[in-house]
This record gives sequence, structure tokens and C-alpha cells, in this order.
Amino acid sequence: MPGAIGTMYRTGQSKGKEEIGEAVDLESQGLSHFDIGALRVAGTCIRNITELNLNYNSLSTLPNDIASVLPRIQILCLSGNDLKELPAVLGSLEELRSLSANENEISLLPVSLFHLPKLEDLHLLGNRLKQLSPDICHLKTLRNLTLEDNQLCDFPSTFGDLESLHTLEASENNLEALPKNFGNLRNLAVLNVSRNKLLELPDSFGDLPSLQYVDLSNNYLPELTPRLASASRCLVKFSAADNLLKRFPPWIGELTHIQEIYLGNNYIEHELPEHFGTVSGNTLRHMDVGANFLDHLPSSFGLLRNVETLHFGSHIMEIERRAFQNGNRITHLPESFGLMLNLRHLRLDENSLNCLPESFGDLYALEYFDVGQNVLRKLPASFSRLGSLKTCLLSKNNIERLPEDFGNLRSLERLRINRNQLRELPASFNQLVNLQTLDLVENRLREFPACLNQLTNLVRVALDDNDFELDIPEVNNLDARAKYPSDGIHKFVKTTEPHPETKSDKMTSALANAVKKGDSIWKPHLSNDQDMVTATNLEDEESDRGTSESCSDLDLCHTTDGESTHGLEGIDDDEAEDWDMEVEDNNPFSCDDVHTYRHNTTMRSPIGTDVLKFSFVPSDGHPPCLPVPDLDFHFEDGQFEDAD
Repeated sequence: MPGAIGTMYRTGQSKGKEEIGEAVDLESQGLSHFDIGALRVAGTCIRNITELNLNYNSLSTLPNDIASVLPRIQILCLSGNDLKELPAVLGSLEELRSLSANENEISLLPVSLFHLPKLEDLHLLGNRLKQLSPDICHLKTLRNLTLEDNQLCDFPSTFGDLESLHTLEASENNLEALPKNFGNLRNLAVLNVSRNKLLELPDSFGDLPSLQYVDLSNNYLPELTPRLASASRCLVKFSAADNLLKRFPPWIGELTHIQEIYLGNNYIEHELPEHFGTVSGNTLRHMDVGANFLDHLPSSFGLLRNVETLHFGSHIMEIERRAFQNGNRITHLPESFGLMLNLRHLRLDENSLNCLPESFGDLYALEYFDVGQNVLRKLPASFSRLGSLKTCLLSKNNIERLPEDFGNLRSLERLRINRNQLRELPASFNQLVNLQTLDLVENRLREFPACLNQLTNLVRVALDDNDFELDIPEVNNLDARAKYPSDGIHKFVKTTEPHPETKSDKMTSALANAVKKGDSIWKPHLSNDQDMVTATNLEDEESDRGTSESCSDLDLCHTTDGESTHGLEGIDDDEAEDWDMEVEDNNPFSCDDVHTYRHNTTMRSPIGTDVLKFSFVPSDGHPPCLPVPDLDFHFEDGQFEDAD
């Protein structure tokens, strides 16, 4: 039988190491039958085995002689097998201290199991238990009991007699109530009964003096017993999120050791207790009261000077925010808010905030800030002092301008300010040297923010649905115009025979000529000569070179007043009628003559004195580079369609 065998020792004060037993590890060996005789290996005495690991095999039974053959066994691991029951013979393992039988199909426990005199740990997670025997009270040494993910509807009335119980994990069952004598568990420090069907807590729940970690989340509790105030002075972490609470428990603010509070997604109305923060201010680190109906924070709230995480926002996914308001109703923050100098993570999304206090800029440690879906019109000038801020989410407000020194936020990596009223970005915006993601969708920007070209770490920009308006100084002098196709571009192959009407190649350029008549998406000109458009997915079939950027809006190529107008030639006759441009016989340009055009580029004819000027309109926000391919480039349908 494969596996690992090792010797366990206890270090003595006078005799050095003292052998206390053998540990046998047979985890994940594919065993469907366990033969104790197979443990007889050289140098190993079966009766000295104190730890046996049979986790994650395919065992459906255990040998009946396990107790007589392994009398010294202390730790027995049976998790992840196919056991439907535990044999009664396990009750004879008088030295057994820990039994793990998680993730089996056990529906009933033998009564003999509850008479093990030294059992401290019993783990039965993920089975099919529907009830526990009243005899469980005889496990006087039991400290840790795991019953998660079973089908228990209640605990026996004797459950409170487990006088040594320290940790009870019983989440994801069908518990509707706890026994009345539950408060007799005087040593209970960790309690998890989340994801059950609890409707109330017994009065004795307030008699648990040792409680440190309590999770009551995802139940149906309408209130919490006020007696917890006097009995639970040791509470460190408390969660009653996702219940039916209508009132913030006033005694929570009196807990002198509390570090984490989770009360999100309830029905708590109005405000937190006025004294909140005066007692818990030195210990509280994390607080979540999001998705309630709070409309006010007490003036003492800023006394929570050691708090690191505050959540007053929504508990639903962002995709749902457009349909549901799920935060609180807070309209303003107290001026003392800026005193929380250790605050790193703050969520205030989906509230009714119309302003932030000037002291907000004193939150020097703040790294994450979400104030999306409020009614802010501006940010305080002090906002630019948030030197540690990395993520700033300002979506769905009414912000019209950012502070002039917004660029001082040099740690900023992610900025979402979509769905606001911004008309321009401050001049200091180009100082956001670490910015990687920028969302400016649905604002009122009229010009493309030139400062973005200086943000070298920027990898994602969204500028959709703004009010970009550009000057068109020569729009009345257009002599020829080609329409950019919305449905693709035909393939063109370089011709080897001269056109019948001329000995030169008649195509002006690949981009000027390869424009099929389609829906017009004209845009005005840019006046900056350095502006260029960008081609997407152009692949040179000879050299396997290609551009990685995109050209969404090549909308206009034209000649200006007084300049030569030349048509498109070198295309089939049946295609000529699809072009919205005058066709003339004398075309001195060929694609081999021109490889890159800038906006307002002026080219002189190679066979004459005519001058042709090309103007291109760039796609918003794309990199300024337009390589014009040779004629033997093939243009596939859809290559120039808009990219995000």
C-alpha cells in the first residue's frame, strides 16, 4: 500500500525526544477498501499509530476492528470519501482527540460517538445531517464543532451543555432558532450561523461572555437583543449583514474591542447613534453599513481615527446600478470626517451627497474612493491633496470642472469620471504620470484633451458620447469628396498594364482611392497639421508587417480651392459609379509615389506643376500615425470599422 509513514515525538524536559507514535498518510490513494493489515510495514508497529489520514479516497466503509487494532489513534481523517454513516465502533477509540469526516454523505451519527471522553475536534462539513442526538451533551471536552453545509433544522435542547465549546461553525443549514440555553456556552468565542433561516435570537444569547467573532449574516433577523451590550465586551468582529434590521444596534458603539462591523444590506434608517465613535474610535478598523437607508452621520464619526475601510455604498453589481438605487441616503459628511487619518478604502457610491467637506483633503492615506452616482457638482479644492489616491470613481454625478491642481494626484492609476458635465480638463491633468485607465464617457467635452498625449502610462481611454466640435475652415471650398464606407472596402490589386488613357498608374493613393460609396459619417477638419489618422489591421502580405492601432473615422479626403482635382482611376467600370468623386483623365499620382500623408499635406505632381493637398480627419483618441500601404496591400471588408 503506497503512502507515507513518519514518527511523531514529544520533547521532554529531562529525557529529550520521546516517541509518542506513528503518523500514516494515505491521502488520495484511490482506496475503495481499507485493509489495516496492509499497514504492517517494516519497522512499524500498528498499535503505535496515533494519526491516520485517509482523506479523499473512495471508502464507503471502515473495518470493524479499527478500534482494537489502532487503540492509540488520536487523529483520524476521513474527509472526501463515500461514507454514508460512521461505524459505532469509533466510539471505542478512547484516545481519539480529532475526527474529520467532511464532504461525505453521512446522514446519521452513532450515539457512541458522543461518548468519546477526549474528543476535542469534530468536523462534519458538507454532509446530510438533519439532526443531532441529545447525547451530544456528553462531549465535555469538545472545543471545535464544524457542521457547515448540512440540513440541520435545530439543535437539541441539551446543546447548551457543551461547556468546553470554543468554536461553532454551523452556516448553510436550515436553522430557524437556537436553543434557549444557548447562553450556557460560556466559553464560546467563535460563532458562525450565517446563511440559515433564523427569525430571532434567544434571550440567553446575551449571556455569552467570551464571544469574539460572531457571524449572523444572511438570516431573517428583524432585531438584535440589547443584552449583547453587557455580555459581549470581548467582541472583535460582528456581522449581521443581509438581515431585516431596521435599527442600528446602539450597543455596538459601546464595544471597547470591536475591530470589524458588517451590517450592510439591511433596512436601517435615519442615522447612526450620536455617540458612535466615542467608545469604539480607538479599535474599529473596518465598517460596512452599505445598502441601508442612512441619511446622516453623527458629528463624532471622525473620531474613528484608526478606521481603514468604510463602506456606505451599494452592495449590487455595477451593471445593475442603472436600474436600482442601492446605497444609502447620506446628503453630507461631517467636517470631522477628515480626522480619519488611517482611512484607506472609502465607498460612498449611490447616496445623495451634494458636496464633500473641505477637510476631505486631509485623508492622506486614502487609496480607493468611490462616490459614483451622487449629486456632486464639484470637488473641494483640498481634494488635490489626496497624495495616496490610486483609484477614484466619480461616475454619474453633475461635476462641471475638476480642481485646477487635480494633477497633484500623482499616485492616481484609475479614474472614472464618466456621465458628468465636464467641458474641459484642467491644465495640470498632464501631471497624472501614473494614470493607466481613464473613463470620460458621456461628458460635455468639446475638444479632444491634448494633455492625454503626455500620459505615457495610459493604456485605456474611453471618450464616447462627448460634444466634440471642430473648426471647418475650408468646408465651403470642397471640390472633390470621397465617402468613407461603413460596410467595408473592396480589395485592390496593383495593375501591371498601363491604363488605356495614360501610361502612368492612375490611382491617387490606396486610402484616397479605396473608398467605396456608403453611408456618410463626415466630420469636420482638424486645424493642427500634425493630426493624422490611423489605419487598423493593415497587413503587408510581403513583409508580414502590420499596424496595431486603429483608424475608426477616416471620413474626408479632399482638395481645396485652387488645387488640382484628380479622380480615381484604375478601378473597374462597374465600380466607377460607386464613387462620389469627379473622375478626370490626367492623374499624375500613384500609390508608389506616396506612402504617408499628414493632415493638410501638400504634394506636387511628379509630372507637372499641379499641387494636390490632402486633409484627413483623425478618429477621436487614436494614436496619430497613418501608414499608407502600397497597392499590393489587400483591404478586407470591415478593416476600418470603428474600434472601441
